[in-house]
Amino acid sequence: MNQQSRHMDDELWNLAKVVPCHDELIRYTLWHNHAIELIRQKNLPGHTLLYEDYEHNWDRTVNELFEFVSLSPAPGAKPYPFIPGKHYKDYYDPSERVSAMVLVKTIASPETWNLVKHYFHE
Repeated sequence: MNQQSRHMDDELWNLAKVVPCHDELIRYTLWHNHAIELIRQKNLPGHTLLYEDYEHNWDRTVNELFEFVSLSPAPGAKPYPFIPGKHYKDYYDPSERVSAMVLVKTIASPETWNLVKHYFHE
């Protein structure tokens, strides 16, 4: 293990070092891995929300969320404005996107990869 990769092996460091903000992608992926595992271990109900669900079907997505948490929206409440059209593909050049995809796929559990892989193929 080299000095730059105190917390990861050389193979993972070689994948990570060419990805801008690789530490954020690693944290994001590991958080999802742990959340999915905790839900499984504790036999908890889970509900997956994707950013694009809000963009493409706001009402259905919000209603599903309220149903999942067994609540109803407050009468007369107005939703916080949703800003559609966000994407992050321009933050990386094509080779960095491929490297980011390989990095995430390498550390993601199969369930996490299944949830996030579409973001790499927009």
